[in-house]
Amino acid sequence: MKRYGIAQKAVAAGLGLAMALGTIAPAVALADSGGDTNLYIESQSSDITTPEGSADENIKVVLPVAINYVADSEGNLTGPSDNTVKIKNNTKLGSVHVSKIKTTSTSPATVVASAAQANTNDKVFLQVKPGSGTDDNFGAYLTEKAPKAGDWDVQQGGELALNSLTGKVGGFGSLDSATKTRVATVHWTVALGIAAQAAANADRFVIHLVNSDNSIPDLVTSKSTTTGSLPTGYTWKTSSGTAIANVAAAVSVAGAGASEITLYGTPSA
Repeated sequence: MKRYGIAQKAVAAGLGLAMALGTIAPAVALADSGGDTNLYIESQSSDITTPEGSADENIKVVLPVAINYVADSEGNLTGPSDNTVKIKNNTKLGSVHVSKIKTTSTSPATVVASAAQANTNDKVFLQVKPGSGTDDNFGAYLTEKAPKAGDWDVQQGGELALNSLTGKVGGFGSLDSATKTRVATVHWTVALGIAAQAAANADRFVIHLVNSDNSIPDLVTSKSTTTGSLPTGYTWKTSSGTAIANVAAAVSVAGAGASEITLYGTPSA
């Protein structure tokens, strides 16, 4: 039997300790960074705040501390109005994007991927729409994956509103309807650049071409390239002596995780 209780309830998405500073601090190589947002069910709403990191850090992304969804007697959830809850990019290095999202349910709650699946006690569906992008939901990321490219970009100095904050709770069974209860943790991975730029950078491949007088410039191509020729008049080999006939062979020999290779040319006979 579903149990909603007499009073209205609220579902809150509260910022976890890992993001208490709201800061993404890169390593020297500017690797991807991220943080956690805890999702809660509680009996009353709470304020939304957005803490920031210290001023001496190069990358700063401000996240909302809490998102509160109020449940009616049928379990329908209504969150803050559009353009109220936002992610803000204060980085000094340019645009950023959410590159991966991972949602982990916290027992006894189960986060689901559609309102239809929130049909029994303790099942929760939470919808979100990034800006004017595509409708999304936290249950879609029970397995970590990248969100839709372009929807989760945040320009330098800009903001990304989390809109269409609605949802469904199937009922309060083992969940305590009278106290604040965590139902899940959402882990965000944030990377520099907008999604299209990041994809292009990830696909970039450089072939360093070394001949007797270093007169041949590097060849900049991509990992997805399957065609393309190396400069003619030379036999090109790797440092270990493997002969390379074309660009596709160079990419293949370098390996999936490589972004460059050096080839040494000797004049053809």
